[in-house]
Amino acid sequence: MAFVSGLGFGIGSRRSAQVRDRGRARMAYQPPGARDLAKALCGHWSNRDQAWENSAIWAHIHQFHVPIPDGVVDGIGILSESFYDYNYGSKEPYLTFITGFTEHEDGYVVGRKYKLEQPVEFRSATRNRELLELIKPNSVVKLESEESLNCASHWTYDFGSKTWRGGTRPGRKCIVVREGTETFLDGNYELGEKKLITMDVGRDFETEEIVWGSVGGPFDFDKVESFADLVVEPSPERELSAP
Repeated sequence: MAFVSGLGFGIGSRRSAQVRDRGRARMAYQPPGARDLAKALCGHWSNRDQAWENSAIWAHIHQFHVPIPDGVVDGIGILSESFYDYNYGSKEPYLTFITGFTEHEDGYVVGRKYKLEQPVEFRSATRNRELLELIKPNSVVKLESEESLNCASHWTYDFGSKTWRGGTRPGRKCIVVREGTETFLDGNYELGEKKLITMDVGRDFETEEIVWGSVGGPFDFDKVESFADLVVEPSPERELSAP
């Protein structure tokens, strides 16, 4: 009996150890999430090669994506600014917005868009760290929850190509009115280590034909410089206190 009892406890110990090891392995492996997406996106991007190959269709554009201080928006906030090359030196962006990246329980990353209350005050903040640090929660216009979700982007990571793939939320619910015509936003994005491909168009609800946007196809950006190191890692205390 003593031998059998000892054998039983031995099996139990080995099984417990195996369960613990599997648990540790699951804890050690974290699938790519919002922070990884932010690191991949943050940087200086340019479509110079695309513009030079066909300047009749493509303008030369610089995009800057940098993280903003914690707590300004839900999730990891990224300030994005786009500049035409011809006025790149004047540091006057033609497009500015903030995206808050959060993780959905179904495994994808959600990107909600926000606007700055006074964008002129933070002009070129992506290229001015001191100005960037001045962005506070009251600097941002926060849309109503349902509206922000309707126009949110959904991102998943493709392990085979090591690429993030994103697009507008399914359902044609992000409504954009251009010149009196009601359209729905159809966005598709592909983000790799050195490549960013984006295409945003507005489609007619009935015909689904393109009403506005990039009729020549997607923008093709190359990474000029990475700002991944600006994306702050969470402190151990914050991770332990997270729900």
